[in-house]
This record gives sequence, structure tokens and C-alpha cells, in this order.
Amino acid sequence: MRLQYLHHRAEWLPEDFELPQRLEDATAEELFARSVHRSPERGLIGLKLGPADGAGIWDASGKLLLDLPYGGDVAFPSGGKEVLTLERGFGKCQSGGVAGLPNTVRRLELGSFRRLAETELCTPWGIGQSLVLDGSGTRGLVTWREQRQWGYLTIDVRQLKALPPRFEFHAATMSPPAFSKDGKQVLSCNPVRQIWWAEEGADWDDPSPGNAFKVSTITVHDLAADQVSKHDLLVTLPAGWRPDRPEDPDWHQVWGPEIVSDTQIRVWLPDGSEELLSLPLPARVEITRPLKTTRNETP
Repeated sequence: MRLQYLHHRAEWLPEDFELPQRLEDATAEELFARSVHRSPERGLIGLKLGPADGAGIWDASGKLLLDLPYGGDVAFPSGGKEVLTLERGFGKCQSGGVAGLPNTVRRLELGSFRRLAETELCTPWGIGQSLVLDGSGTRGLVTWREQRQWGYLTIDVRQLKALPPRFEFHAATMSPPAFSKDGKQVLSCNPVRQIWWAEEGADWDDPSPGNAFKVSTITVHDLAADQVSKHDLLVTLPAGWRPDRPEDPDWHQVWGPEIVSDTQIRVWLPDGSEELLSLPLPARVEITRPLKTTRNETP
């Protein structure tokens, strides 16, 4: 089956994927990919399936190699010999009496998928959503999300253990965070409120009165110091501006960041257009070009 990858836009993946037997009756309208990970060394593809249908690993031809019915995500550390899986647990978290929901991160041998190591991680509110690795593949993030907030735990990939720095934000994002090029910082784009283009208390159909409105808070987490700086992202709107589908969740989301270099990141604004931002970020990042009232949905 061809699958759409839903991120800052809807993108059809080129492969024809063999579905697990448990999903053989699903249609393309009911199933999509929430994350896509590729192993260049082995030609393997890891997918997180949405809306809540597990994860898996396929070869380059689309043949299913590993089905994870309770999988949250998969990631391929550099080297091409192993794979990490994030899987939802059940019952109470047993890790040192920490309150939260149980998740298991496993390190498997590629090919045989033999279990090499595993650890339980307790996420405080929602279950684990994604795995994000730094460029060296030695440190990773396990993100979690629930309706009103999100956050991440940091892990040592080699020793497969939790590390002290954690992060929580008071509004939930669909976009995973990213490590800086040197792996010392984690950057994330966080929404602020749904009807961001008007004043507090406005209705969905109310147009913008015109002004600079905050659409996102970009956070930069210094892992060594465990300090987070917040940077307001504002867009200037003309009077009368209103998105064509104001209740669509995509209009409430800034997607990214994608790390371009040591000095630049890329984000996607609510209309789907991309913006390059220079690092380090100022306290206020102001976008003065006009936003469209319709979204970029396709490549």
C-alpha cells in the first residue's frame, strides 16, 4: 500500500509497503506515516504508523521485516548494525518508583532483530511518541504528548539508560524536536493558542484586526546546563486576514525545526511556507512577509 507521510505537508512515500496482517483491511484514508527513518547503510525503512497503529521496519522493496503493534517509533543509530525501538508498556511504571506511564526502549540487532538490551522509561503524562537521535547516535530523546502538554526524556543510546535533563512545555506540539549540529542543544517549536491571529476570546471565523501576533515559542535547551531559553516567533498580519480553514489543527502549528547548519534552522509557518532563521535566536523572531490564507498541502 502507498502511504502518505504527514508532517509539515502531506507527502506520498514512493514505496509500496506490505502491511502487517493485523492491518490488512486498512485503507490509505485510514492509515498514514507519522515518522519516517531510513538506514542508508542497510536500505531499511522504519515507520511510525498513524493514527495509532504501531510501527515497523521494511526493506527497500517495501517487504515487512518487523511488526511492532505497540510501537511508538523506531530509529537507526549510525553504523547500520542496530535499531532502536520505542514501545508502549502496560500497567504501572516500575523504574525506581517513578510515577508515570511505562514505555520500553529496546536495542535490536539488525537482520536477526535479536534483543541486545532494553530499558523502561516512565513518561509523566502521555505515552512515548517519537525517538530522536543526535548526529553521533550516542544520545537520544523520547518524546511524549498528551492533549495539553508535551515533553521529552533524554537517554544514553549506548548504555540505554535515562539521563537527567528533561523538558516539559504547557502546549502540545505534533512536531518532534531536533538536536543542534554539535548535539549540545535541543530545539523545538511550540504552539501558543489556537486562534493566534486575533485577540484572546475571538471566535474561529473572526478575522485578524491586523498586527504582529505570536504564533509559536521556539525553545532552546542547553543540555549541559539544563537551561531553557524561549524565543517568541511573531508574524505580522494585515487587517482582515483569516485562514481558509481556521479550525484545521495544521493552522495552529509551526513545524520544525530542521537543523540546516551551525548557524541556521528551518521552520514551516502555519500556511506551510518555510522560513530560514539565523542562530543564535533573538528573544523576538519577527516575520514581516505576508502569510497566505491557504496552506501548501503538496510538494
